[in-house]
Amino acid sequence: MRLLLPDEVAERLAGALRDAGRREVGGVLMGGRGGARSPTPLFRETGHDYTRYNYLGEWHSHPSFALEPSHRDSESMWRLVKTPRSAPTSPCS
Repeated sequence: MRLLLPDEVAERLAGALRDAGRREVGGVLMGGRGGARSPTPLFRETGHDYTRYNYLGEWHSHPSFALEPSHRDSESMWRLVKTPRSAPTSPCS
């Protein structure tokens, strides 16, 4: 799978990685215009329209490890796929 990001979003991610240096850093990827560090503001801004704006996944760096998902990363993502209700949702849902 390939995720296409607007240049401004890619620049924000690159900046976060630069700022973190050798520390692990990450966040939540949300669909829709703008984006947010936390899903709550995005849900509010989009009227809780989960069919158009929703959780895409999560990202984090591995500055001191291999550039591939760890065993724990893979297990976490498979758990989200197999249990859709475990994905982040609005606190109001």
